[in-house]
Amino acid sequence: MRAYRLTNWSKKTPAEREAILRELVRAVDQPPNGELAQLEEEIRGFEARLGMDSGTMKTRLEAGEIEETLDVCKWLMAIRLRDEIAAIPARAD
Repeated sequence: MRAYRLTNWSKKTPAEREAILRELVRAVDQPPNGELAQLEEEIRGFEARLGMDSGTMKTRLEAGEIEETLDVCKWLMAIRLRDEIAAIPARAD
């Protein structure tokens, strides 16, 4: 999906505005497109690099056995985002 600037909105013709709005509506109606697979790949990368699965990392972090490094923070954010995207209900129509 293209990015649009609101400052350019007034310069658009009515037909162009309608086309943009249709594109936005289509984008909203689509399921998360590839984001879930991309996040899964990112999480697998963290697991491989840091030598443990995500569940073990969370357990060890809570127990104070590992530090909350930048990589661990990114890993946790990827897990949370993946879980939130996965929880979005699919549209039936």
